[in-house]
Amino acid sequence: MKKSLLSISGIVVLAVILILVNSIASKVFSSFSLDLTADGLYTLSKGSKSIIGSLPESEQVTLRYFFSSTDSAMEPTIQFYGRNVLDLLKQYERQAKGKIKLEVYDPRPDTEEEEWAQRYGLEPFVSGQDFPIYLGLVASSKDAREEVIPAFDFARERFLEYDISRILTMLVQRKKPVVGVLTTVKLEAAPVVGQYMGLTPWVVSTQLSQMADIKFLTGKEETIDPTIQLLIIIHPKEMPTKLSYAIDQYVLRGGSMLVLVDPYAEHDIPVNAENAFDGMTAPRSSDMNNLLSKWGVALTKGNVVGDLTLATRVNLMRGGAPVPFVLWPSIKNVNVDQMDVTTSALNNLVFPWIGNLEINAPDNITVTPLIKSSENAILVPEGNYRFEGGNVESLLANYKGDRAQRVLAARVRGKLPTNFPNGKPKDAREESNALDDKMHLQEGQNEANIVVIADLDFLNDKYAINYFNFLGKQAASLKNDNINFFLNVVENLLGSSDLISIRSRGRFTRPFTVVQDMEEGARQQLKNKEEELNASLTEANQRLQELQGEGAENSKLLSKQIIQEINNVKMERQAIMRQIREVRRQFREGIEGLGNVLFVINTFVVPLLLIIVGVVIVDRRRRQK
Repeated sequence: MKKSLLSISGIVVLAVILILVNSIASKVFSSFSLDLTADGLYTLSKGSKSIIGSLPESEQVTLRYFFSSTDSAMEPTIQFYGRNVLDLLKQYERQAKGKIKLEVYDPRPDTEEEEWAQRYGLEPFVSGQDFPIYLGLVASSKDAREEVIPAFDFARERFLEYDISRILTMLVQRKKPVVGVLTTVKLEAAPVVGQYMGLTPWVVSTQLSQMADIKFLTGKEETIDPTIQLLIIIHPKEMPTKLSYAIDQYVLRGGSMLVLVDPYAEHDIPVNAENAFDGMTAPRSSDMNNLLSKWGVALTKGNVVGDLTLATRVNLMRGGAPVPFVLWPSIKNVNVDQMDVTTSALNNLVFPWIGNLEINAPDNITVTPLIKSSENAILVPEGNYRFEGGNVESLLANYKGDRAQRVLAARVRGKLPTNFPNGKPKDAREESNALDDKMHLQEGQNEANIVVIADLDFLNDKYAINYFNFLGKQAASLKNDNINFFLNVVENLLGSSDLISIRSRGRFTRPFTVVQDMEEGARQQLKNKEEELNASLTEANQRLQELQGEGAENSKLLSKQIIQEINNVKMERQAIMRQIREVRRQFREGIEGLGNVLFVINTFVVPLLLIIVGVVIVDRRRRQK
């Protein structure tokens, strides 16, 4: 009895000691962490550390993290993700060493914390229990400026660190960045069709002016203002040599650039055309191959991309069935770079008459496709779309050619060489300028960051905006992700080199790849069986038509043959369906067997191994003593 009591008291003492050790360790080692994940999920990148280090000593940034930790208990996915976001935020606080203060709130319904979450404009998730769950962040500076992440998007899990570092960067900016715009298209005067006839600025132009101070270039510049942090070139046509040189040197000095070229710009409307025919026949193409070719990317001239697989369906007449227009590819998420922060969350893009980018990058330059067509795309020559954009039905009927995957948008990175190895171009009247020669760069000082998109029209309100009447006023909503894509690129290129250097992270959720492979294999088998079934039915129907076409000379015999064919079809269908059920049964059994194996390993094998290791260590130490 005494030994029993001692054993029980000993267990209680050990339990108390364990609780105390854990409590003390959580306090003493709160600033210490060890990241053993494969992708370094809980370790900040060099870019984020540099951004934190650049915070002024006098700047106190407060991160208010609103996480419904209590109410998310019934939603394991949200709770798991929310805890991982919290762990990452703690890394920011540790790295800042006093310049960042993290505050965590649990905004339960009908509490003051929920009221503050609503004031900050946080967007709650609606759970299955019909109460809101918050998962957002508010960053505020010492002078009361604020940046908000309304809700951490699960689709942007890979870019969680980027999003947090981005709002820190925006928070410490004292003024809007300066963006230079060189364009031959009137962004400030776009026609609005329907009941809202008239001219109005393109919505994308208005959105851009909210993000940055816009400085329009005249096209006669011989140098680019160094205060311009991003140069946007839209539909460049007949660019003077000295302007090309100015752009070349701007990029080599570390300037970022966004280029929109277009083999057929519907909204390139000639202003000085003497008549309608001159306006129709005027050239509507643009490229910057004189600069971009040497940097690894060039527009294919005189062609647009046709894509039957991704064709947008259009109505040719009222009441008629929609017809695929192969020159308007609709891009889904499988056709965008999931590892690039500008495209990862895009799922619906429409590019009317987009061009093809040829990639031929030198060894020291990296060109990454951001958006691609399907593998069934062709190049359509100018004669098939030059007037009124092309005939929808004719293009569909004559869809032939070299089918391949085409690049529609790309990012260029690297230290670029100049396109002007002999220095600044000079007129015959000019004398050599020693200062120009001294300032001339043969190679980039820093790594360039350029994004090239082979279309212009995708930004126009006609393809990007829905206009509607709301309470008697004109209202607008996004039709797709077109403008989001453009603004994502602008925001990314405006970021500091530290922000741009933050790559996508791994996922906190680690799927069972074995299970996924099993599902994919079973799905493929099911698909093959379905195709066999359809082929069998088609063949049987053809045999029936042949028999019926022979006439009714022997109607009884014909009827017997038809009945026999029907019976054959039924038998084939039953046999194949049995095989499909067998595949599904094997699939379920495989998943269940894998689950049983994992259960045994986690429940028995791993603890047993830990016990054995512990016993061996204790025994070894006892023997040594």
